[in-house]
Amino acid sequence: MKKQYVQSGRVTTQNVNGYFRVAPINFPQAYKTVPHVVASILNYQTNAIDVRLGCSVKDITKTGCNVYVMDPEGNIVGQGYEITWIAAGEIN
Repeated sequence: MKKQYVQSGRVTTQNVNGYFRVAPINFPQAYKTVPHVVASILNYQTNAIDVRLGCSVKDITKTGCNVYVMDPEGNIVGQGYEITWIAAGEIN
């Protein structure tokens, strides 16, 4: 029988350029296989930029992934975003 394990957390983003911010995620416990990962953007500021933002989970491995926050207008350099994430997958 396979054991499924869920991990979650919150990380801050780092600026890549005006269009992207990235949040590298290291899972506290490595998975046996590549897990499923879902992420969401948190912003504690109040401005109109929030409605056009998106996020994407990329580079998923057994030990971590990268989450990118994107703004198509290139205006997120100074914004303070965090990512909440949840990963589920098989463990030993």
